[in-house]
Amino acid sequence: KGEVLASSQTQDSIRGFGEYKDSQIMRGYQTATDMVPFSLLVAGVTWQLLGPMSAIATVWAPMGYNLVYLGPLSVLSYLQLLSQDGILLKDGRVLESLREVDTIVFDKTGTLTVEQPTISQIHALGGFEEHEVLRYATAAEQRQRHPIARALREYAEGLGLDIPPCSDHEAVLGHGIHGVVEGASVHVGSERFMHSEGIALRGFPAGIIDRANDRGISLVYVAIDGQLRGLLEFTPSLRPEVAGVIRELQRRGKRICVLSGDREEATRYVADQLGADDYFAGVLPEGKVEVIERLREQGRFVCFVGDGLNDLGALKTAQVSVSLRGAATAATDTAQTVIMNDDLSSLITLFDTSADYERNMRSNTLLTFGSGIACIGGVYLLGFSVPVSMGFKYTSLGLGFINSMTPLWARRD
Repeated sequence: KGEVLASSQTQDSIRGFGEYKDSQIMRGYQTATDMVPFSLLVAGVTWQLLGPMSAIATVWAPMGYNLVYLGPLSVLSYLQLLSQDGILLKDGRVLESLREVDTIVFDKTGTLTVEQPTISQIHALGGFEEHEVLRYATAAEQRQRHPIARALREYAEGLGLDIPPCSDHEAVLGHGIHGVVEGASVHVGSERFMHSEGIALRGFPAGIIDRANDRGISLVYVAIDGQLRGLLEFTPSLRPEVAGVIRELQRRGKRICVLSGDREEATRYVADQLGADDYFAGVLPEGKVEVIERLREQGRFVCFVGDGLNDLGALKTAQVSVSLRGAATAATDTAQTVIMNDDLSSLITLFDTSADYERNMRSNTLLTFGSGIACIGGVYLLGFSVPVSMGFKYTSLGLGFINSMTPLWARRD
């Protein structure tokens, strides 16, 4: 499946580059076409003043036509640089669009947070110790592969706990699990699961549910022999690089928004932690499209970063779309850009590369027009002949080639 996905993304990248390369070639042709009247005017005046050979010499002045070659070459160089940095650019136009982005919208779950939560607190009831509650819960979940089970195992291993085997385990998908650990009947799961098993939920500290809802904390209940004996708090784990990335993007004048389907309190808590400029909470999948459209109507140029099936509409609606490797296949297929190293710090690299690409293209433009003007000036002031003008044109093209390839050569060194 991974090979098929990689192949599909590579084909998309090739098609995207091909389309953008063609547009760059057409832009070069258009620039050259726009300069035809100017070139003919200069040639006509030169004919009258200096004669036909000097007029032909001015026609060889490279007034923009070199961009037909230099534009696609620069694009190819920067796409290669991005691929070396673990960034798959499927649409070369993103290199130009990124400079216009003033608002970046992050989907919270799976993008700002990692899949696996962390245990922030354990509440033990009925005379049990915290490590006992953890030990029973981990034993019941030890054969499961979902994020909660992995978090339990890692936490228990970190404390050096000896985890006993579990027998007669029976999992209820999305709700909880029941098993027998050291002769005791153990239930681990959600509030709904406990109610369905006839286990009374009482005895835990007051206000814990409200605090959990405010901070987006997930609660997992642990019952032993039909009695509630523990409550585990699982906190969403923010990606370690997120806070620094957001600060750097804000320093560059980008407005940062957090978008989530979670309750407002939980979304606001994450947004405040990261110092985001705004947040949108309780947003359904179709609502994400409305949020992006509303921002665009306000005159914002939006980059959306998401990774789930419910992000597809927003990825299509935003002017620039970014997804992460390991996200839903539909999301990586839809996004214009895929961060293959699963590190949001690559966003900074993406913006830096876009800015460098713009500088490179300005240099190419200045080089081709500057050399053209210098060539015409040489005809008038230094008596350039046709062969000299031809040499001037091809020298300019060679210098443009060097300028376009320099970023790639510098990385190689």
